[in-house]
Amino acid sequence: MFVRFGMNQSSWTTGQLFGLLGGPTLSSANTAAGVGGAHVYSGTISGTYVFTAHVVGDAHFGYTRINSFSQQPNQDQNLGATLLQVPGLSTALETPYQQKNEGGMPTLNIDNFGVLGSPNNFQPQSYNDPNRNFDGNVSWIKGTHEIRGGFEADYIATNEMQYQQTGAPFDSGAGGFHFATGTTALNGGPAGNDFNSFAAFLLGLPQDSGKVYQFPPYMYTRTKTYGIYLPFDIKHNFQTTLLVELPFGKNKSWLKSGVGAAILGDWRMSGVVSAYSGRPFTATAANSSLNAQFSSQFADCIPRRTKLATSLAGTTNPLSPCREWTFRDVWHRHTEKAWRDQFRCVIGTQLQHHGRIQLEIPR
Repeated sequence: MFVRFGMNQSSWTTGQLFGLLGGPTLSSANTAAGVGGAHVYSGTISGTYVFTAHVVGDAHFGYTRINSFSQQPNQDQNLGATLLQVPGLSTALETPYQQKNEGGMPTLNIDNFGVLGSPNNFQPQSYNDPNRNFDGNVSWIKGTHEIRGGFEADYIATNEMQYQQTGAPFDSGAGGFHFATGTTALNGGPAGNDFNSFAAFLLGLPQDSGKVYQFPPYMYTRTKTYGIYLPFDIKHNFQTTLLVELPFGKNKSWLKSGVGAAILGDWRMSGVVSAYSGRPFTATAANSSLNAQFSSQFADCIPRRTKLATSLAGTTNPLSPCREWTFRDVWHRHTEKAWRDQFRCVIGTQLQHHGRIQLEIPR
C-alpha cells in the first residue's frame, strides 16, 4: 500500500500608488491589487493485492483540491456611494457577501493619465475546485499471456467566482468610468488632449461607464465520467542467435592454404533474429505525416486481399486498394469512429500492416 499527501500554501499582498484612491499597483509583476493566496491539497492512496500466483489486483484513489482567491483593496467600504456619491453604486440592499465583492474604489480611467481606483477589471476572484479519481484493476497473467480489466471513475467539480466582463475594460465590481478626450473637444475643432479628458473628469461626463454584477454569486459545474476496459493481449517473443564460421582456412573444407586461406580464413558471422506477436506497436508523429485522427495510433490492421468484389465501407483508395469485405467494414457499422479508424483502409502517408503482416511505409 502507498499513501501520499501534499500541501502548498502561498499568499501575496500588493499595495496601490495612491492609497485609498487606488491607482497602479506597486508591483510590476502582479496586476492584481490587495491580497490573495492559494492553497493546494493533493493526496493518493493506492494498493496492490496478490490473490494467487496468476491473479493480481490493484486500486487507486486520488484527490486534489485547489483553493485560490484575490480580494481588491478596501472591499469592506462602498466608496462608490460614500466617497464619490454615485447613487447607482450603492450596495446597501445586497447581501454581505455581495457587498464585499462589489466594495472598494471604482475604476476611474482618464485618458493620458494614470488610473485611479481599481487597476484591473478581474477582481475579486475565488476558485474552489476539488477533483477525485477512483480506479481498480485485476490482471490474470500466465507466462507471456495477460488479460487485464478495470474500472475508472472521475468526479470533477468547480465552484468559482470572478467579477469580470468580456469587452468592458473599464468596468469592475465596484463600478467603472472612462473619461475620454473627445467628450469636451470642439465639434470640428482640433483633436482633444489631456486638458479635455481631465475636464470631462471634473464635469463628471464619462465616455463609458458600467458595473459588473454576477448572478448567481458562484459559477459551478459537476462532471462525472466512468469507464471500463477489458483488453486482451497475447504476446509471444521468439529469439534465436546465429553464429556461422566460414569453411575456409586451415583444417577447413576449402582453401586450406595460400592467399585464399590468409584472406578468408577464420571469419565468423553472427546475428540475432527476433519475432514478436501481440498488439501492434504505436506509431507517433504529427498528424500531417501520418494523416491520422490522433497524433499516436496503432498501425492499421488490414487483412490480406480476397476475391470479394465490393466493400461495405464505400470508396477505395488507389494507393492501398481495399475492395474486399474486411474487418474494417464490420467495425464501421458497430463501433465509434475513433475505434474504426484503427482498421481503416491504408492511405498514402500511413503506416500499415499488409499481406503477411509485414510493416510497410507506402511510397
